[in-house]
Amino acid sequence: MKTPAILAAVAALFLTFAAAPAARADTAVFNGVTWSFTVEGDGSATITGANPAKGILKIPGKLSGRTVKAIGGQAFYGKDALTSVVIPDSVNTIFEKAFENCDELQSLTLGSGVSDIKDFAFRNCGKLSSLTVPGNVKKLRDKAFSGCVSLASLTLRDGVESIGNEAFSGCVGLQTVAIPDSVSHLGLGAFWYCTGLKAINVASGNATYASEGGAVFFKDKSRLLAYPCGKTGSCVIPDGVTRIDSYAFFHCAWVTQVRIPPSVSFVGDNAFLECGGLSSLVVPITWVGTGKLDGAGVPAGCNIAYSATIILPKPVWRFHSSAYNAHFYTIDEAEKDDLVANNPNWEFEGVAYKAHEVKTLGMVALYRFYSAKYHSHFFTIDEAEKDALVAGDPNWSYEGRAYYVYPYAGDGLVPVYRFWSSRYHHHFFTADENEKNELLSHNKNWAYEGVAFYAMPANGALLSSAPKSAAVSSLSAVAPESSFNGWKLLALSGETELAPDDAVAVGGLLIETRTDEPRVGEVADFRFMLPDGVFTAQIWDGETMLDEQEVEDAFDFSLAASGAWHSLRILDANGEEVFSIWLRAE
Repeated sequence: MKTPAILAAVAALFLTFAAAPAARADTAVFNGVTWSFTVEGDGSATITGANPAKGILKIPGKLSGRTVKAIGGQAFYGKDALTSVVIPDSVNTIFEKAFENCDELQSLTLGSGVSDIKDFAFRNCGKLSSLTVPGNVKKLRDKAFSGCVSLASLTLRDGVESIGNEAFSGCVGLQTVAIPDSVSHLGLGAFWYCTGLKAINVASGNATYASEGGAVFFKDKSRLLAYPCGKTGSCVIPDGVTRIDSYAFFHCAWVTQVRIPPSVSFVGDNAFLECGGLSSLVVPITWVGTGKLDGAGVPAGCNIAYSATIILPKPVWRFHSSAYNAHFYTIDEAEKDDLVANNPNWEFEGVAYKAHEVKTLGMVALYRFYSAKYHSHFFTIDEAEKDALVAGDPNWSYEGRAYYVYPYAGDGLVPVYRFWSSRYHHHFFTADENEKNELLSHNKNWAYEGVAFYAMPANGALLSSAPKSAAVSSLSAVAPESSFNGWKLLALSGETELAPDDAVAVGGLLIETRTDEPRVGEVADFRFMLPDGVFTAQIWDGETMLDEQEVEDAFDFSLAASGAWHSLRILDANGEEVFSIWLRAE
């Protein structure tokens, strides 16, 4: 049996629901137009239609004394006679398909109160050529303006926060789009099928997104989100990008080549779907056999080429201090210049060897310490030694990574020897074999401790090896000095051309350029070291093959010092290309 208290509560709840007024339909005549609307629970009006709906349509701010706050779903769907629409400041929401398929709509003015434009609201308004979305419009929902094929000018004011999925898809007239600081959500395919779009430019103050080369990335540029459909030619994805999102290049039909750096570890599903013009995809050599492109939608017939990042080693400069009986090494040019200009205690001695500021295949960090007590620096690649100094020796202050070197011997690498002096309480390092032998023979202040690490020589050619694939596990190059007195070897990666006094790593192969003046008519001799197995090596001059040899262990060839580009191609036993590089001698 229900108690009087329960019955009273039920009655009160019933009265509460009964008191909430339901939306009801009504009409009113304003400026010669009969407007249909519904009266909402808060007493406001939502417009559901008008008669006649043609020409310039100015939506009233009030009807029958009620404030017009919304344009209802499909209120003006397919009204072909509309040419211009003015939305008053009182309206805050334009509902789904409110003006969809208004084929003759050429002009749209959004009032200062509009904050939400729902799905399909202005879809397929084919003659809308210019649009300004004021900052009060916080949300543009899915496909809100998709299919507006004449839209050539789009202005998104600061204040817009969300652009929905395919919000402007198929707006083929757009050539550039500026994303303001305020946008924190850019939906999937917001600009799909915008075949005229050359650039999506994100404002520098945007906290969520960034742009480079017209493409959209997350703020730290670690993820490539969207590439504009209208761009043509080659795309070089910046180094540092780790992820290419799903559909990032969707329907980029005129992109012919995409170069992916080694920093990329993930390619999303259908990233290259409908890229009909894509003829070449250049990916890191380490991707061989990994399946990273499975499901990426790479078009049939697209050539997958394997390459690697060009990494330029830098000189490591050496200083000596007679006052401290110490040597110092730095890869930092600013630090070197400061010592030369401002510190008379340190005498500049030149380049000791070469190393890298960024890590590449086979390298490890060289850690740097400083002792104010002994006026000396110490370097080590040994993690345990580094940790022990950090934890237990107050005389040495850890300064971080100095640069990157090799932990093991390799063809063309030079050992850097390490000595200890109990008299001076510090270490000495040298890559000079004669200097090492001199210390061993004649200087009892220094105790030899062995090889500290391996580095690139200060001068001369360099060999290195790195994994290529199951078939090609290493590939190296030698460029002897003897046969060509002055030569310059350049490697081309994307649009980067290296100058003299550089060295490059391409696919794990390191080559050094020279500053000697070339002598016309001479040749440069080279040797590429190969792994176990039989390979076919080819030298090409453009479309003409100059030389082809079946080789084991090594391939020797010469290039005329003409400055002409040639390509070296290495094929496996099945005739599949496993490595290629562009070269020229000058």
